[in-house]
This record gives sequence, C-alpha cells and structure tokens, in this order.
Amino acid sequence: APPAPPDAPAGPRPVRAAEAAPVEAARPDALVVLDVDKLGEINERYGPDVGDRLLERISDVTRRALPPGAAMERLDGGRLLLWLVGGVAEAADLADRVRALAARASVEAGGARVSCQLSAGVVPLSGDEGRARALMAAGDALGRAKGLGGDRLALAAPPRPRGDVTAEEVQAAIAAGDLGYHVQPIFDLGTGRPAGVEALVRWIRPDGRAVRPTDFLHRLDRLSPDATELLIDLAVDAARPFVTAAAPLPVGFNVTAGALEDENARSRAWLRGLLDRLPPEHLTLEVLESAVIARPDAARAALECARARGARIALDDFGTGLSNLDRFLELRPDVVKLDRALLRGLGEDRRTDMTLRACAALAGEMGVPVVAEGIESPSEAEMLAAMGVPLGQGYHLGRPAPAAEWAARLL
Repeated sequence: APPAPPDAPAGPRPVRAAEAAPVEAARPDALVVLDVDKLGEINERYGPDVGDRLLERISDVTRRALPPGAAMERLDGGRLLLWLVGGVAEAADLADRVRALAARASVEAGGARVSCQLSAGVVPLSGDEGRARALMAAGDALGRAKGLGGDRLALAAPPRPRGDVTAEEVQAAIAAGDLGYHVQPIFDLGTGRPAGVEALVRWIRPDGRAVRPTDFLHRLDRLSPDATELLIDLAVDAARPFVTAAAPLPVGFNVTAGALEDENARSRAWLRGLLDRLPPEHLTLEVLESAVIARPDAARAALECARARGARIALDDFGTGLSNLDRFLELRPDVVKLDRALLRGLGEDRRTDMTLRACAALAGEMGVPVVAEGIESPSEAEMLAAMGVPLGQGYHLGRPAPAAEWAARLL
C-alpha cells in the first residue's frame, strides 16, 4: 500500500486492494472518507448486527473496487478511508463508483433486504501535509455532504501547506506569551449559576491579528519537549483557579485525535501533563467534532484510562459533521455539547425545536448533561431551558477571555 503521510501514527497497516501491486515510491495524491447515511436508523430498526453485516458488505465491495496502488482503512463508526494515487478527479470518480456499488449491496434481515446510501468527502493532497490535517479536511467535506442531505460527494480544498505556520513559529509564540489559553464560561440555564468553563487555545500576534486554531493545532505534535512543557504550564495555570476553588468548577479542554491515538505524540504528553498536575475529577476532555479517529481502539483505551482517573468525556459539536449519534454510542460520553448549527430556527422552526427537545430528553434519560453551544440572545437561553437543555455556553452568556478575568467574576 502507498505510505501514509509523514505523521501517520503507528497501527495496523492499511488493507491493500487484492489486485494492487506495491507502490513503494508513490505517495497518496488524494484521500476519500466514506460514511453510511443514517446508519443509526438502520441499527435502531434492524439491530446492530444487521448494521455490522452491512458495513462488512460495503467494505468488501469497496476493497474490490480499489485500483492498483490504493489502500483502505476502517475508521471509527464504520467509516472507510481510501488513500489514492492519482488526482482529485480520479478520486471523485472512484468515490462515486463506490457509492453506486454500495447502494446496490444489501443484507437480509427478517425476510427483507436492507441497503444503504453513502456520502463521501474528497481532499487532494499536496504531499506536504500530515495525516491528521488531511483527515480533518476530508472530514469537513464529508460533514458538508451529509449536511446537504447525504447520498452525495463533497470536495475539500487542499489543506494549507505546512510552511504557512511552522512548528518553530508556534514554539516562539508560546515562549513569547502570544499563544496561550482563554476560557469561556458555561452556565446553568435554569439558575444562572456558573457550571464550568471551557479552556480554548488562542494565538494573538503582536499586531493584534488572531491565528485560527485550525492553522496551528496540527503543529502541536511537532513541538520540542520544552515547548510542550511550557504549553502544559499554560494550560495548568489557566485551569488551576477553577479546579482548586472552594466550590470547584469543571474545566474542559479540547482533545485532538493525535492525543488519543498516538502514545508518543506531543499532544499525548500534554494530556498526561494535565491529568498528572490537575485534579482529574474536575477535568472534562472534549473530543473534537473534526477528530477523525483512525485507531478507534487506541482512542477508546486512552479515553477510558482518563475516565478511570476521574476525568469526564464530552462529545463536542454534537449533531454536525462526524459528531453524531453513532459517535455518541461509540464513545459513551459523560457530557454532550450541542453545536450552534442545531439552534438555527430555534423558536421558529418546529423541526428544530423537536430535535432539540429529543436530544435533551435522550441525554437526560441516559444521565448525560447537555450543553447548548453558541447561545447569542436571552430568548435562546430561555427557550432552551424550557426545552429541557440544562446548560449553555455562548457570547450572550460570556465571551472567551483570559482565565484570570473569568476567575475573578465566577469564583
């Protein structure tokens, strides 16, 4: 199989197409992420065994359709990842061919034939970006395809070259104090009392321009040990006032796929540092919606280890992109954070209101607190509370700011 990009984590080798010849010198030119539409509904109606058999059937169909030099991996939640040698046009053609073949594949269930449709996200590779960044771009494209109703393909722009922001620049920003943590409060929508904060990594250049997290998060696994230790110090300093207060408030930190999958990643060292230096029972690890988990067993093991130490696991941006019901069942989170996109039409669209009530009711029955993200007005906060959503976060309730500012106001 063609080699994965340079920062691919160790793990099972991709499955090579049966007819593919080794392509030792070739590098992937494009990747495709495929996902079954409405797999949760199939599992609910026919049982997870039928869903599993359907996934195996689709995997087999896809493997047989791969051209020479292509490779396939199974991702979390039954998704398929294809590494392809050839341009994005060839990748899109293959994705459409696989989607057509998968639509004709079926399994028997109770005397009926069960089939499905697939959505796909396709991203071209320049050969300079790493696995995590490429997967994130493909995952974003897949999320757009599903957001448009599914049964379609969406193309992603090529990931920005890694030279745009170097690891050395990130390290310099950390050392200069330009890159650090802000926090945003979370409130109980019924009582108005603070219920926690989320720590958010921010990079503000000396000229006041903010660097988007997506432009530098992938660099955190390329930091030197000293820079990683300094980043841990910054995270601990931001969280300490809240977790050591007389009435502690939980602090949430976003966790990337690299921190969960790769024992040797710098982000895993960062995660260990948090758990070692802060009370784990007051920490919440938020699994990013964009985290395309290629090694689900390793990720689950890392999350369960953190949970065993007392940390809570949150599913971030639930209801969009990859953060769906399937991932909810896979990761068994302790907290669910509803994406702002689910609030569009709140109070005006009956389906929106029904969806939010259903999410709150489902999570409530499982004893999982729900946080609505992106609340921007008093009316949104009031309606969500009336629908049974207990917690909220957003600009109406409080914007991200340095930890000391919110500690002074909340504690």
